[in-house]
Amino acid sequence: MMIKKYLRYSLAITIAFGLNACGDFLTEENPNSPNTESYYKVEAELVQAVNGTYATLQRQNLYKRQYNTIGYLGGDFFPTDGAGSWSTLYYFDINPNTSDFVSSSWPDLYLGVARANNALEVLEAASDDVISPEKKARLLGEAHFLRGLFYFHLVTIYGSVPYIDHVVKDKTDAEFKPAKVDVAVLWDKIEEDFETAVTLLPKFDAYEGEDIGRASKGSAQGFLGKAHVYQKDWAAAVTVLGDLVNSPAVYGAYDLVPNYSDNFTAVNENNVESLFEVQFVNGFGFEWGGDDNGGDTEGGMFGTHFSPYQFGNARPSDEVNAFFDANLTGTDVRRFYTIARVGDDWNGQTVYLSDDETTGDAPDGEPAFSPRIRNSGGDSGIRKYVDGTAEPNLNSDNNIRLMRFADVLLLYAEALNNTGSTSAAYGPLNRVRTRAGATALTAGSDENALAAQIKTERRLELTFEGFRFLDMVRWGDIGGSTSFTDRGFEANKHETLPIPASDLLVNENLKQNDAYLQ
Repeated sequence: MMIKKYLRYSLAITIAFGLNACGDFLTEENPNSPNTESYYKVEAELVQAVNGTYATLQRQNLYKRQYNTIGYLGGDFFPTDGAGSWSTLYYFDINPNTSDFVSSSWPDLYLGVARANNALEVLEAASDDVISPEKKARLLGEAHFLRGLFYFHLVTIYGSVPYIDHVVKDKTDAEFKPAKVDVAVLWDKIEEDFETAVTLLPKFDAYEGEDIGRASKGSAQGFLGKAHVYQKDWAAAVTVLGDLVNSPAVYGAYDLVPNYSDNFTAVNENNVESLFEVQFVNGFGFEWGGDDNGGDTEGGMFGTHFSPYQFGNARPSDEVNAFFDANLTGTDVRRFYTIARVGDDWNGQTVYLSDDETTGDAPDGEPAFSPRIRNSGGDSGIRKYVDGTAEPNLNSDNNIRLMRFADVLLLYAEALNNTGSTSAAYGPLNRVRTRAGATALTAGSDENALAAQIKTERRLELTFEGFRFLDMVRWGDIGGSTSFTDRGFEANKHETLPIPASDLLVNENLKQNDAYLQ
């Protein structure tokens, strides 16, 4: 599928642009290089502009590698001795000068914003003799969705950030060195992008062939609903998420796949439970550091870095292991497909902790976990998104699912409960539970008790999918949680990350988050 092979995006002006593009890269131009005046004259080039915006999600500093380490903040990942500087996230030893995640994800998120802005501008300028109105509308919808998604990540991780909604072409532009705007303004802009995308995009099951995996009407509606949830705008969340859940003719026939594990394997991608995925491919050779390389090796690295059979740079924390043991009911399969334990069957092979000669654990020829797991004091490994085998080319074609229908149902249940419709919240909540094999809950709890159950359910369902920290922050539970404070979390500081010091140096209008000025 072409969407799996995000086309190389080579327009120099927007590849160079990030928020730290406040330097002098615009002062000298190669007259032979592509620009908006000489390019985007045919439909294929307009499609390429949007494909290049998607491709930003694949970058090393986003979902290929770095952005997945946000899981450390949630504490479900425990860093082993292979984690290196990433372990600073687990212990909230976060420094605007040195933290890899802080300094790397910010410029690539703004690179995505810049590419989305460019795509919107060139599409708006395209005439009907270059691209059909229908195709143009769809591509505009995709670009609006992606811009909203990049800002959604920025506001939830960094808080107040600059907002740029056009291509910055020279130093005379007021946004060449932009200042931060209020969080409320950012959320309004994010909602506008998602709402526009909803009106322009098709339902997900209208896509065919090479277009499967592009953003759909449901993608935008789902993230719009999540935006309302993050702002505690519960009434709006009920309306938006309820419409998505109950209107398959409008958005497509989303549903839970029968097997929970089908959400995390490369052979079951873009299924009826998936609202949006970051698309990855591999199988074309070694690829470790490339971004936008123009080839077919745009592989992900989640399964390489976190695979207990390969690098084993993290393992499930003792706390998350205990959580699953305390909260599973019925024949719930979610621990098995989230956390691999010694003795489990994994793709027809028994899980062994070690092949060390002194332990005699793994029989000859049988795979065993990386010694890093054992050395860190652990006896379990991360299974979700990991295929269980070592990947010699150090990349995976397993897509990262950014939103699943199960997430939508749990958010909908939460919104219903917070608007006084507690009894109605059991419906979507139990859909998620019964699919997994958990015992259905009987209606009758009060709002507070059901809120606690929904929180439990989100962790059972979504562990290792990057939501735990963001959930705890929006619930206001994080400052009172010993699992966070014991790791160094400071209330009224670590709810957001600092602005990278490198960007402060080149933009005097950009101010550090107050809590990191001390």
